[in-house]
Amino acid sequence: MVDFIEHTPSPFEALQKAYHILEPGGILCVVTPDISSFAARVMGRRWWHIRPAHIGYFSRESLEYCLQRAGFSVFLSRKYSWTFSIHYLLSRFDFTKFLMKTPRWASFWKKFSIKLVLHDSLEVYARKELKT
Repeated sequence: MVDFIEHTPSPFEALQKAYHILEPGGILCVVTPDISSFAARVMGRRWWHIRPAHIGYFSRESLEYCLQRAGFSVFLSRKYSWTFSIHYLLSRFDFTKFLMKTPRWASFWKKFSIKLVLHDSLEVYARKELKT
């Protein structure tokens, strides 16, 4: 569930459905913005993850609680690192459009990527326990 749970009106039901779909021992990965992150607290309504398509937000604690309530056993929680192409990052700024005026330049910038650790997204792994 990468970039999914914040878009659904029924996140707990989605977790329950994932639990029932998975085989015993199966692992669920959830990646979602972290509403309790430093960036979210400082930026407030200007935080880049505040957008109309995001209808629900989680902290590490609230996400782990929902996963456990759905029957999962959380075994790893960490901050998610995003990898972006230079092309993608440059395309977000109007003043850099000149760097991508030709398809050749756009193609050039797509070849290189940057890993950004913004500490504002969660990556949580949970297991459906084996039946004994």
